[in-house]
Amino acid sequence: MGKASRIKQQSAREKIAAQREAARKAERRNRIMITAGSTLVVLVIVAAFIVIKLSQGSPSSSSANGRTLLPASVSSQVTGVPAATLNKVGAGAVPAPT
Repeated sequence: MGKASRIKQQSAREKIAAQREAARKAERRNRIMITAGSTLVVLVIVAAFIVIKLSQGSPSSSSANGRTLLPASVSSQVTGVPAATLNKVGAGAVPAPT
C-alpha cells in the first residue's frame, strides 16, 4: 500500500468520523428542541388557563351566574331528613345480589 492510498483512507475515516459526530450533535439538538418545545407548550397552556380564570373574575356571594343562592335554612330543610322520619322508616335492608 502506498502513501497516497494510506492518506486517502485516513482522510475517508476522518470524514466518516466527522459526519457521525455531526449526526450525534444534530440528534442531541433535536432532542433538546423537542423537550424545550413541549415544555413551552405546557407553560403556554397553563398561562392561558390562568389568564382566562383571572379575566372571568369571581362571582359575588349573593349571586352566581345571575341566580340567587339559597339561604342556609332552606338548604338544610331540603337536604336533611328529620330523625323522627328515619326512626319511623327504620334501617332497612339491602337484598343480596343474586
